[in-house]
Amino acid sequence: MGFFRSVLSQRASSTGASGVATPEKWVEEWFTGGSSTASGPWVSEDTALHYSPFFAGVNAIATDVGKLPLPLYERLERGKRRAREHRVYRVLHDQPNEIMPPVVFKRTLQGHALTWGTGYAHVLRNGRGEVTEVWPIRPDRITPEVTRTGPGKLKVTYRYVDDVNGIYTRLFPDEVLPIGGLGYDGIRGYSVVKLARQSIGMGLATEQFGNSFFSNGARPGGVLKTSKKMSPEGHKRLQADWENLHRGLDRAQRVAILEEGLEWQ
Repeated sequence: MGFFRSVLSQRASSTGASGVATPEKWVEEWFTGGSSTASGPWVSEDTALHYSPFFAGVNAIATDVGKLPLPLYERLERGKRRAREHRVYRVLHDQPNEIMPPVVFKRTLQGHALTWGTGYAHVLRNGRGEVTEVWPIRPDRITPEVTRTGPGKLKVTYRYVDDVNGIYTRLFPDEVLPIGGLGYDGIRGYSVVKLARQSIGMGLATEQFGNSFFSNGARPGGVLKTSKKMSPEGHKRLQADWENLHRGLDRAQRVAILEEGLEWQ
């Protein structure tokens, strides 16, 4: 697999590490980042997808975009034609890399753009400089940086930091394909998760409250009273028996049978 074999030794940092994380690591590791919200839940690009309305929206948009064709055209003196013989045509239209069909690749990048604000793909080339593969990159590990190279001249490079695998390198524009959403500088897109963090947090908090409320059907609307003195063991047994009989939706509204002088108030 080209992606697994790819290394960027010529641009490695002083640590000696180089390359981009393998797909296995990319799939297995948890997303990072996020912050707490006023309603309580911690919201990040990962936890936001646990909120079903947000996930449904991202999934619907990303899936529809993934279905769109991505052909390569050659401009003619009159009109255009599909450049099927071009190597990039095969990569974009037929097989982006060795394990991802085009629909999955485009859906993944669009999903990243909808959550992090920008999706990034790593462009691999052969010894002749021809594009051979493109692979999604974790957006939270790549940071675009703009540097001034002269009067009125700017250059964009991409700093890649992977503390998990010890990879620290810099990618040049011809090595990165950015897919950005609405942004403020033409380079980075707004993260929908960050902008809507409080709304998503409220939704997650509401779900958590509802789950807790319905799973605790034994929440008392009164108290059990007795004139007898109960031992600590007897108190624990009575509490456990009461919850076993009345806790949860499937046990709600059951008839309570009281004994040993107990009264419901």
